[in-house]
Amino acid sequence: MQRKNPDKMNKIIEMATKLFSERDYHDVKLDEVARLSGVGKGSIYTYFKSKDYLFFKCLSHGVDEFTSKALQTIKNESFDGAFRKLIGMFVEVLEIKGPMFASARKHGPKLKFSAEEYNEFISMTKQGIDVMTVAFKKGLDEGLLDDTFFSPRQMAIVFQGCFDISTAFIFHGERPLNEDQLYEVLMRIFKKQRLT
Repeated sequence: MQRKNPDKMNKIIEMATKLFSERDYHDVKLDEVARLSGVGKGSIYTYFKSKDYLFFKCLSHGVDEFTSKALQTIKNESFDGAFRKLIGMFVEVLEIKGPMFASARKHGPKLKFSAEEYNEFISMTKQGIDVMTVAFKKGLDEGLLDDTFFSPRQMAIVFQGCFDISTAFIFHGERPLNEDQLYEVLMRIFKKQRLT
């Protein structure tokens, strides 16, 4: 059995993510992923048991990457600065990888993920919500947000819902909201209102 090289595996994920982000899931061929990665097609199966599993790893890698960058941003910025940067990161992910997430929406129910893989993805999604909950708690602590209707965790779920809505826009051929529009919509929902 061939020994697994983490650099090679990451290169395969990088090239597969690029292709899945440019076209529909079914239009991506593993031969092309192998060629762009500089490996033989058989090497892909050393790291990923199927195309479905490779797609899953590309999605989970994207979520993990966003979550770790988000955590650093939240630690180093005020809420407003961090929130604007997080929305910028969110929009950047949509611009670069939106078609991949739209493909997941379209083909996800038909893909064959094991219970363990599904649970891993759900765990990462929850981790993203946990990170965003920290951001919204910071906004409450700084007196910028109102928790009358939503707890910080619920705010994080609404934020994640914006990602789902945006991928639905892409899936249906519509342009998702830009950074300023998204910031405005979310702040209208969460911002502490001044009573006059």
